[in-house]
Amino acid sequence: MDDLERFEEMLLDQLAEAGLPTDGVLVELLEREQALASLGGALRRLPMEDRGRSVYVSKMITAAAAGLFDAALNCLWNETVGELRRRVAGYDLAYFFDIAVPSHDRRKHLSTEDDLVKVDDIDLLRATREIGLLSATGQDQIDHIRYMRN
Repeated sequence: MDDLERFEEMLLDQLAEAGLPTDGVLVELLEREQALASLGGALRRLPMEDRGRSVYVSKMITAAAAGLFDAALNCLWNETVGELRRRVAGYDLAYFFDIAVPSHDRRKHLSTEDDLVKVDDIDLLRATREIGLLSATGQDQIDHIRYMRN
C-alpha cells in the first residue's frame, strides 16, 4: 500500500468513526496520482522567483494530493486573483479603479493598493483585460476556473 492509499484509509476511517459521510468525499487515487505526475510540467510555467510567495499553489497541490480537487480549485483561484492584484498594484491604480468600478459612489473610496481587495473578482478580471494586463485567452482561461469554482 502506498502513502496516498494509507493516508486515504486513515482519513476516511476517522470520518466514518465520527459518523460523517465518506462516499464521494475524495477523488479516486488514480486521478490524484495523475495530477501529481503532471505537477512538474505545470510548475515550469511558474518562474522560480515567484514560487516562494505562491502559498496557494502549495495549498492547491496539497488539496489535490489529498483528493480534494474542489478545494484545490479554490486555491488555484485565490492564487490567480492574488497575482492579478499584485500586477495591478504595479500599474496606474487610479486608472485601474476608474475602469474596474464605474460607480462613483464606490469608486471614491478606492485609491490604494490595499483597496484592491474591495474590487469584485469579476470586475478585476474585466478591468485587467481592458487595461491590457490580461490577454483575451488568459481571461477566458481564468473565467473558466471561476465558473468551475462557483
